[in-house]
Amino acid sequence: MTEPLRAHHEISFRYRHSVGGAKARFLAGLRDARILASVGADGRVTVPPVDWDPETGTPTTELVPVGDRGIVASWTWDGPTGKAVALVRPVGADTCMVHVVDVADETALRTGMVVRADWRAERTGSITDIRAFVPCDSLVPAAAAGVAAEPPGDLAVVSETCLSYTFEPGLVLSDFLRTLANRRIAGGRCVSCDGVYVPPRPKCPDCMVGPMQPVPVSEQGIITAFTVVHVPFHGMEVDLPFVCAWIRLAGASVSFAHLLGGVSPADVTVGQRVEAVWATDTEPSWESIRWFRPIAEGTP
Repeated sequence: MTEPLRAHHEISFRYRHSVGGAKARFLAGLRDARILASVGADGRVTVPPVDWDPETGTPTTELVPVGDRGIVASWTWDGPTGKAVALVRPVGADTCMVHVVDVADETALRTGMVVRADWRAERTGSITDIRAFVPCDSLVPAAAAGVAAEPPGDLAVVSETCLSYTFEPGLVLSDFLRTLANRRIAGGRCVSCDGVYVPPRPKCPDCMVGPMQPVPVSEQGIITAFTVVHVPFHGMEVDLPFVCAWIRLAGASVSFAHLLGGVSPADVTVGQRVEAVWATDTEPSWESIRWFRPIAEGTP
């Protein structure tokens, strides 16, 4: 049996977003090395603070400082990072906040242990202004009374995301991608309803009969719908604006999405005939087809 393909992917990107209300004041407090909490109508102290009392729905305009020491209410060990993620209840708070507890190994952890915030020397108004919570000997009283001032203007948070995963398309799609690497396009024909799907599926999506029968289809087809993209995205390798179109190949019953190239977005129309333009170095991937381009009138 042919082995399925496997491909490892890593996606990383940075983005900024603005915050307001209790969240902005909480982050401004972290910038000042203080942890702020909101006070509900029943006197319950919630950290991180919320704008609205979760029980009554009334505004929670009062913020109070709580201690930067607390106890671990529960935890889980993250083997890859060698750290624990824990629910920490600061002194003076009735709820917990999620953060990292930095210890040598998981044997040093226990529910009820006392920890303190390890503040970074340079703080920007981010939850990471607390590098981690670390074990300490005793609890201390909550911080002195007083509330951090409102942050000037919008407070922007910079977030960095990194995703690492392995994609396994399965046997049927793996065979389809290998066919693309040989500059051929294969569909799957249902032995019951005779529908032809590109790419093929393990079973017919319409009548659920399978397996589907592999059949060759043309590398020419028509545009059934399209959109013009004006907004950039991470990893983009084409110039803006560009066209993404739904294309139904001759011999196929359904359309699939792919890029259009060699044409101005203003000249694209539904029903326009197109053909595949193959990449120079082809591998088992949708990128074996570089894009589709319009076919000149009168081309067979």
